[in-house]
Amino acid sequence: EQIFKLRSGKQFGYYTEGNVDDPTVLCFASAGFNVSSLIPKEPVPGVFVVYVNQMGHGGSSPLESTVVFSERVPEILELADGLKIEKFHVSGHSCRGVLASQIAAAYPERVLGLAVISSPGNMYHSSISKKERKEIDKTGAANLDMSGCMGILFRKIALDGNYYYPDKSKDFGLTGHPTGGYSY
Repeated sequence: EQIFKLRSGKQFGYYTEGNVDDPTVLCFASAGFNVSSLIPKEPVPGVFVVYVNQMGHGGSSPLESTVVFSERVPEILELADGLKIEKFHVSGHSCRGVLASQIAAAYPERVLGLAVISSPGNMYHSSISKKERKEIDKTGAANLDMSGCMGILFRKIALDGNYYYPDKSKDFGLTGHPTGGYSY
């Protein structure tokens, strides 16, 4: 694991794999996971991958407060700049798909592509028109974004932009839910 020091004094732990001259993908693991869970047994040919551990994971700085993904976006860009990566793809699993989406939305001139894997979403957001919602609903996706354990987590704690609550003794009412409990 390599360490990148941010101007704020915080740091990101990250791993790289591949040839720096190949297209770059910045990868983010889901909440509660170190990015080592994303690293394949064999390198992906033709791709330079940067696996970034988020705050509180691996060699990254400890979490100091509730995570707000929009606050991480400029830090990720600072990391990309520090690694001299001008244009890149982003990929995030689960809650980190939200982070990857925010990076892509904030820096469309730098982000070449976006892949979100099993990420929560909100098709009822005000930016989605009724027509678009109807099209999404035809695919059955309406049940994906607000159901299951990720949808419940998303509704209960993530709608305000946060996914992490530092007080582990706080019960958000998920432990008795049939889809499972809340744990990090």
